[in-house]
Amino acid sequence: MTTICSKEQCTGCAACFNICPEGCIRMVSDIEGFLFPEIEHDRCTHCGLCERTCPILNVEAPNYQTPQKVYACWNNNENVRFQSASGGVFPALAGHVLDEGGVVFGAAFDHNMKVNHISVNEKEELGCLRGSKYVQSDVGLAYLEVKNFLQQKRTVLFSGTPCQISALCAVVGKGNENLVTCDLLCHGVPSPGVFSDYVGYLETRFGGKLVNINFRHKRKGWEIASTVAYFSNGRRRILRDLNDSFMYGFGHNFTLRSACYRCPYANIERSGDVTLG
Repeated sequence: MTTICSKEQCTGCAACFNICPEGCIRMVSDIEGFLFPEIEHDRCTHCGLCERTCPILNVEAPNYQTPQKVYACWNNNENVRFQSASGGVFPALAGHVLDEGGVVFGAAFDHNMKVNHISVNEKEELGCLRGSKYVQSDVGLAYLEVKNFLQQKRTVLFSGTPCQISALCAVVGKGNENLVTCDLLCHGVPSPGVFSDYVGYLETRFGGKLVNINFRHKRKGWEIASTVAYFSNGRRRILRDLNDSFMYGFGHNFTLRSACYRCPYANIERSGDVTLG
């Protein structure tokens, strides 16, 4: 498998996949389910655009002279707060952008419990973007979709991990007044392969197809960490994080992507306009 940077450094951000003018780069899963770029060399014109765009090969030095502003806030809507991972700030930002006729990008589970980056145009669609997804998302061609919306002069809010925000800026360019980026204090991204096995385990254990999962459920309050799994047979199971194998592995850093253990974005200087945590 050929990667643009070393496999140990590659974040799977898909900047190279989106920027290749010949479409000769594809994202391929390794044995752990993590996506890495693979180049079709017989079609490659050696333009070098992938290397010039790769955020890891072109990491910007942190500018610690830039003052950072820190706010403590929450959404005034208690129901939104209850359904969100933390204080419900993202739905407030997203709702404002949608009210202005913009579009919002974020991570969502599909029907097969795979996490993809998608766009929504209506407030009623925001529910699938709320909440933490403790598995790496497949960006697909979302950066090019953002670029297309920006060319239409539409406001875009893009939410993702710091490496994804850095990749987006590398593809579409910085300084566009219609682009608002929102990153997060990222713990690291667990293996999609491990999560897929975990889904299979839950379905076998509880006898139904998993249709949704909430990793930061507040049924027992904000202080007791628990995951709620929803099944097609109507069953719902609450899993305490301390006793749950997937969350235990995630919390103890057993299942993260290799690049996450030496993340260049884990510093005060952030990739996004707003950082949530």
